[in-house]
Amino acid sequence: MNKHERLSEILDYLKKHKELTVEEACTLFNSSAATIRRDFSYLFLKKKVEKIWGGIAQLSDVSTDELLIDSQEKNIENLEAKISIATYAASLIKDGDVVILDGGTTTLQLIPFLKNKKIRIITNSLLIAQRIDQISEGFDFELFVTGGFVYPRSGMLVGAQVSNSIKDFYSNWFIMSAGGISNDGFFNSNSLVVDTEKEMIKRSEKFVVLADHTKIGKRDSVKLCDLQTPDMVITDPGFLDLDPKIKDVLANIESLHVAE
Repeated sequence: MNKHERLSEILDYLKKHKELTVEEACTLFNSSAATIRRDFSYLFLKKKVEKIWGGIAQLSDVSTDELLIDSQEKNIENLEAKISIATYAASLIKDGDVVILDGGTTTLQLIPFLKNKKIRIITNSLLIAQRIDQISEGFDFELFVTGGFVYPRSGMLVGAQVSNSIKDFYSNWFIMSAGGISNDGFFNSNSLVVDTEKEMIKRSEKFVVLADHTKIGKRDSVKLCDLQTPDMVITDPGFLDLDPKIKDVLANIESLHVAE
């Protein structure tokens, strides 16, 4: 069965059964999990299916607000890579966890994969909060949005009010998107953003950085931390094709995961 035939069969299956997991698809189509995940990501990017935990579902009716978000996401660079990173990151989160999510286009991709998880989310991102609110059916968690003022054109809340908002919280995870990673460490775009992220690191048991391969070997404006600070870095398969000198930037990362 070629890819075109398999995609058609997947869509036919969804018409009858509404949902399909990776495990089920592997059995049905005698394909590897990596192949099925690529098929699911392709169908998701083409707006043919919805992402759910562990698989995909038939598209439900969407509101005008959801369509607006979808049109914005079409302009996100390396969207497929960011979805693969987000898929793996979501698999780390278990029922009962408290998760701090920083703003960013990669952390935004986490949201559909958190459905049906009984967790608490703390975020300084208005876009993440909006995304959760607009596809809230099937979500079974608490959402806490910090105080702060909005950093222009980012939808992120920054400033001392963010620190005051989270000072009494303890989280299992802090997950953030990096603006750049070089031999000198992890970087982001603005000192106010970085100050906020430093406070979030202090409040978390585990610190995870999400970075697609285009961010590796590059600096942004402000240094956040050294290379050894995060507990895990998650990137996409494009990392494997980078120049060896660029790949060496992450050579000393203790826990580096390349998502499928």
